[in-house]
Formats: sequence, structure tokens, C-alpha cells
Amino acid sequence: MTVRHNPNIVAAEYLQFNQGLSHDIYGSYTFNEAVTVYVGINNVTNETPDIGESYYPVIAIGRYLFACFNVVL
Repeated sequence: MTVRHNPNIVAAEYLQFNQGLSHDIYGSYTFNEAVTVYVGINNVTNETPDIGESYYPVIAIGRYLFACFNVVL
């Protein structure tokens, strides 16, 4: 059976992937009832996915930082 006739079939080398871990750090601080700040790092160790995998078990973007705040009016 070929992939062309059944797009759900993939080559044998892509049916399994190596074990991987991704570590995320997240924190928040509430200044008062109205203002909260969030900061974090996703994929702290900058792991890369296996060939053929786009996001599982680690995301293809690599390490990234984020920060945001929430204000309740």
C-alpha cells in the first residue's frame, strides 16, 4: 500500500519517536484585586522534536518567553 492512495499511512521510520521532555516555568503575582502579572519560559532546555514530529512531545518553536498582565476594571 502506498502513501499516495492512503494519506493516513506514513513511512515506517516516522511511526515511533524518541522519548523527550520539555520543562516549562510559570509564575504570577497579584499586586491588588485589579492587577495580575504573569511571566514564564516554555521549553527551558530548548529541546527539539524528532524528524517528522511538529509538536509532540516537544514543540518545534524551541524556547520562548512570555509575559502578560491582566487588569480588571
